[in-house]
Amino acid sequence: MRKYLSILALALVAGAQAQIAYDSAEDSVYIVGQEYIQVGTTLGDQTAATNGLNGGYGFEKWQRGGYGDNNNFGSTKITNVSSSFHMGTKQFGLRSGVGGLDYSGCDARRRMINDFEIGQILTFSVMPGGGGAGQESTTGDFGCEFRGSSLSNPGRDMFAFNASKGQNYSIQDNTGSRFTDVPVVPGQRVDFEVWSTALNHFSIKITPYGGTSHTYTVESISSAQNVKLRTIQFYAYTTDGDSYVNFLKVALPTHPVTGKVILDDYLGTVAGQSVKFEILDGSNNVVQTTTGSLDASGNYSLATSLVGNYKIAATASHWLRKLSGTVNITASGASGVNFTLINGDIDGDNSVTIFDYLVLSDYFDKNESDSDWNTVGSNLHAPKEADLDGDGSVTVFDYVVLSNNFDKTGD
Repeated sequence: MRKYLSILALALVAGAQAQIAYDSAEDSVYIVGQEYIQVGTTLGDQTAATNGLNGGYGFEKWQRGGYGDNNNFGSTKITNVSSSFHMGTKQFGLRSGVGGLDYSGCDARRRMINDFEIGQILTFSVMPGGGGAGQESTTGDFGCEFRGSSLSNPGRDMFAFNASKGQNYSIQDNTGSRFTDVPVVPGQRVDFEVWSTALNHFSIKITPYGGTSHTYTVESISSAQNVKLRTIQFYAYTTDGDSYVNFLKVALPTHPVTGKVILDDYLGTVAGQSVKFEILDGSNNVVQTTTGSLDASGNYSLATSLVGNYKIAATASHWLRKLSGTVNITASGASGVNFTLINGDIDGDNSVTIFDYLVLSDYFDKNESDSDWNTVGSNLHAPKEADLDGDGSVTVFDYVVLSNNFDKTGD
């Protein structure tokens, strides 16, 4: 093993969580059989190979770490092991070679655009070759070095994990090297989750695919210099087989917001009904938008990375927008955020008006057996949208719903 084995850009708030950085070998920029980093790096040159590919977002280009002599630099190619191994249809492959030299290896470095901060979670998946996925290594090891932004100490060496044939995954940090409870199994995906608990202190959760998770605490080798994590560098060292990496992600943790939505004046099937949720800050600015489905009782659950006092708005296809009171979202989430939505807004302008009446009139007597039930007409709406009570027909009962709520406006 090596003696010292050493991601936040644009926060995307969309749907389930706030992703800060992401890359997968399944990105279209990566082509099976091609190197995702240039080869032939000068011996020991830590700044070489800056022309690697760059998929996803939130990362700088892939870089070669400089290990590997001119005759034995290994390879970093896009592979395509079977999806039955749960590593995707394409992977970031690494393979070195057995040369007996200190530089007989290959490195694939991925540097985040900004430092990794407390409150963020870094995840990725690895898999040793074998078991039908490429070639199993009989010697050497592969792993990942966690580093700062610098390519020299302090910061180059923070902590690392290593994997060798016949052993368990091991962790190296400021306290030395120790084995984990997770064995290295050829052809088995293992998921890593890393987060910072305080400056220089981290937790690592290691989970064999479909298996039991084990969590370990580590202290940075460079702890005396207060260096922040920024670079993850995967490596294969004097191996004669394959190793694989995929699904790199930096995100904020999420917590659930749950409640119930009552669709007023509706007799149709509630299960599967789509509801748009918006989370608003204290200035009523929308800071997250997501869409969820109701169950048969109208219950919903949405995920957010936000913590604090917010308001939540809900709206559905022909119902008015409803805004909640202040909701305190904690690290455990929030529950009991319920809504009753007013029916009748066919045209989606958040008001029940003459324009909704006109659409309903256009489709009066239509029913779900008509071939154009889901076809958008010249009024920019389909007959189904005028079926306010959900009984499968546009009838006088829909007129009653609209009349009862006429002139009402949503929040």
